[in-house]
Amino acid sequence: MSKKIIIPMAVAIAAVLALACPLAAADGPNNLGPRVNSADSDFGPIVTADGNALYFTSDRDGGFGGQDIWLSRRVNGEWTQAVNLGDGINTKYSEGPDSFAVDERTMYFTRCDRLDQAGICDVFTASWDPAKKQWSNAARLGTEINSEYNDANASISFDGKTLYFVSDRPAPGKTERNWDIFVARKKGDKWQKARRLGPPVNTPLNEIHVVVQKDDKTLYFSSDGHGGQGGTDIFYSRIEDGKFSEPVNMGDSINTPDNDIYFTIPSSGDMAYLASNRPGGLGMEDIYSVPLDRIELMPSSKGLVLVRGMVADKSTCQKPAGADKIDVKTCKPLAATVRINQMGSMKPVLEKPTGATGAFQATLPLQKGYTITASADGFKPVSEELRVEEGKPYQVVEINLLLEPN
Repeated sequence: MSKKIIIPMAVAIAAVLALACPLAAADGPNNLGPRVNSADSDFGPIVTADGNALYFTSDRDGGFGGQDIWLSRRVNGEWTQAVNLGDGINTKYSEGPDSFAVDERTMYFTRCDRLDQAGICDVFTASWDPAKKQWSNAARLGTEINSEYNDANASISFDGKTLYFVSDRPAPGKTERNWDIFVARKKGDKWQKARRLGPPVNTPLNEIHVVVQKDDKTLYFSSDGHGGQGGTDIFYSRIEDGKFSEPVNMGDSINTPDNDIYFTIPSSGDMAYLASNRPGGLGMEDIYSVPLDRIELMPSSKGLVLVRGMVADKSTCQKPAGADKIDVKTCKPLAATVRINQMGSMKPVLEKPTGATGAFQATLPLQKGYTITASADGFKPVSEELRVEEGKPYQVVEINLLLEPN
């Protein structure tokens, strides 16, 4: 097995461990095939909410050095040839994607660039630049998250107030360095000091990747300390009465005697993705997909709705010849603030600036309904109700908010 699979940086782990179609497995996950996977190491998948963009880590040729972030898009149900994400994030060191904020304009990723120190890897953020259409502005998170040891694989909660990640920092008073899951909470605009998650999730061995679902109650993680099929397996734990439940092995529809890591599910909820070094792959580690209904031990969760749209100046909008409705593409976008409240509640579940493009996006748990309000300087605020059909696992709703000048 390659020594790169535990976290997306080879240097940090020395102590631990047909073009159009995916390669099918009889009873298990499907290899995504040579448009995504290569003869080298491909792992660490994260997928956008709509399930149509796959970011992952690879050390294949064509990068900037070390391991880079690569991107493939799903078009007409097929994954396109992966491309390097570019030098907005990738460097001569090693980078790997971790998770997105709910609006998908902030990426959390791991970079390993402190090669002369004990703490090789740190958690960073990057922001999406819509004008340049690239990720940039990489910034290392502070010492509340990062340590003098290795810190990686961060997963941000739906509300942006809780960050899970893994670290090999030793426990107080000890020198042993095994990987554990840590959690940090945000108070106001500042992160509080991260703490070790503890049992029943962490063990004396290694917990080496973590993902929190959008319900903020389900934690998927990889561990070699809970037993299972062999090697590293994928587990889940649920928050019940404020505490994490005993972890559940996700069974042989996901796990094998080899190392199975980096489990993730987009909001679209049709597929799960993971990385594995199981036999029959194209390289050292490959990325696989599996339909959710094929996973025997999948925890139940409420459906999700992806709402997206834009805020624009109504006075600039036009109706195409012969049309009854405004074409929003003709409207001038507005930099605005979008606020989403659950109906009957004054506390926003999301409040975000749109930026100059006016675009917004959020993934919301299915509830009775939401109110979406947009406000901008010099314009009258506008609110729209969002009512979703319960019982469906996933829906996409477009809402465009057109503001009139004061």
